[in-house]
Amino acid sequence: MNRMDFSDRKKVLRKCQIIAGALIMGVVMFVLVAIVLTEFGSFEGADFGGILIAVAGGFAIAISIAVMAGSKKIPIAENADEPELLKVFMARNLLTKAPLEGAALFNVIAFILEQSVWSLAITGFLVAVMIATFPTQTKLDNFITAHTTTTV
Repeated sequence: MNRMDFSDRKKVLRKCQIIAGALIMGVVMFVLVAIVLTEFGSFEGADFGGILIAVAGGFAIAISIAVMAGSKKIPIAENADEPELLKVFMARNLLTKAPLEGAALFNVIAFILEQSVWSLAITGFLVAVMIATFPTQTKLDNFITAHTTTTV
């Protein structure tokens, strides 16, 4: 099995960006499919009395809070070297985006079934959070700097 090399910042950052971009684009494409299906297809949806919208919206709120609180919980050794910090950066990137994607997809399903714009609005908010936390060189550099101990 080929193990990933964590010695190069640019390669790790590019992989983080590819993963984040794929998760975002998966939601965007599913939204487009849902809109085409509901607007131009013969699918009329179902009436759950708004229960599904409430559950999907509540799930989105709970996931957002959990992601904000939990992303900092990945332990970092006190004297971690750069490859170890890059592993943590990559793990945080994945563990903050994937749950948001799941909540967004749940809301797209709620939109397809109940055809409520609220579900699309919640999906849009979740995608905006994913875009706002997109990994950049500056964010990676700041993360490494913040967790690197310097001795004088």
